Amino acid sequence: MRYKIVYGERALKNLESIEAYLVERSQDSARNVLAEIKFSIELFGKFPSIDRELPGLGMRTYLARRYPYRIQYRVVGATIEVLQIYHPRQNS
Repeated sequence: MRYKIVYGERALKNLESIEAYLVERSQDSARNVLAEIKFSIELFGKFPSIDRELPGLGMRTYLARRYPYRIQYRVVGATIEVLQIYHPRQNS
């Protein structure tokens, strides 16, 4: 079963902020990091239980492999809701 991926408002704002921050430093870095984040999210469409569930919160968290961005999401029926994307060093 392939799950539909939906981005919440906060996740979209996170992506915009990440891109704006990285583009100032290096367009190549921004492109690579965003591609890794999007690749990670696409994995959820195939494997929604790929990483650990946060106890009592009804959501899961995934740490992108190549760059240390954490992606929080929840599975609702046949939909993956991407809730938040952040670097562990920033305040979430």
